[in-house]
Amino acid sequence: MKLRKFKAESMREALARVKKELGPDALIIATKPVKGPGGKRMLAVTAAVDEGEGKSATDDRSSTEAKLSARADSAAELAEAMLPLRSELRALRSLVRNTRPTKNVNNKALLEEVAELKRMVTSMSRRPKVDLEALEEASTGRTIARKAEGRVRVLIGPTGVGKTTTIAKIAANAALLERKRVHIISLDNHRVGAPAQIKAFAQMMGVPVTLVRHAPTELPAALEQSANAELVLVDTAGRSLRDLRAPRMLEQLINRLPKPEIHLAMAAGTSAFDIDTIIARYAPIGVSRLLFTKVDETADLRELVLTPARHNIPVGYVTRGQKVPEDIQVATRKLLMSMAIEGQEFMEVA
Repeated sequence: MKLRKFKAESMREALARVKKELGPDALIIATKPVKGPGGKRMLAVTAAVDEGEGKSATDDRSSTEAKLSARADSAAELAEAMLPLRSELRALRSLVRNTRPTKNVNNKALLEEVAELKRMVTSMSRRPKVDLEALEEASTGRTIARKAEGRVRVLIGPTGVGKTTTIAKIAANAALLERKRVHIISLDNHRVGAPAQIKAFAQMMGVPVTLVRHAPTELPAALEQSANAELVLVDTAGRSLRDLRAPRMLEQLINRLPKPEIHLAMAAGTSAFDIDTIIARYAPIGVSRLLFTKVDETADLRELVLTPARHNIPVGYVTRGQKVPEDIQVATRKLLMSMAIEGQEFMEVA
């Protein structure tokens, strides 16, 4: 077994070098973000290849055994790396249990440190194996990210994915940082407290908002009020996937909007099966962009690349956390690939 380490600015470049120097049978066994010259963000890739040649059945078996051995070594390295963390975690737990509250001991700080170490160990233990070549193959030749361009942008999607907070983030960036005239139209008259929430956000940003309670009769007036806006953001009510009438009703409203750009919002931790179900349900409306929220709540971010590649719908935004307007990023191919490959490690470094 021959091991080599490579440094590159992107996974595409790293894979090209691995294949060129070690051949097509090389196996990627580890990746991690590192700092290059001048603090540039780079990727360190460890690859392995069987040094034997030939195509006999015996050699094929040897190659398979070598790959399995490499995977086992990688797992062993991970387990070894976790040993100090586990040891420190046990020591801290023991200290917390055996320490009586005094003025000189901050038990709260100790408990927080224990919780952080536990999170690190759990994250390392459960980190999904990322098939880097599969990500590259799935996304090659496909547009997986595209900046939002429409004047009228509509956010749709299931309940609880953070559409209203995302609207506030987009509005804040446009109004406060880009100095654009922004108008918000809310069609969410189903969720308790939704009108008050969007009005509070809009008031803080100095952005006008129109609440449409009886659509579609009030929608023309709302559009007239937003006629001078450079960006119109339309918030919609989230509905359960069991509500089969919801997409059709939403489609009737959206058809009344002038050239709407439809952003389908989903939580990043949603399974591939549920993502496909959601996209299929909203497909008749005509989805322009995907929008992944809560990327900080899952360690597995592969679907940020696989979903747009699978459905040929680019990602416009990704969001994390509740801060307005900081916790939102315009999606780029480089960003999505980095997040998919490095998962929460990317989130902690970024």
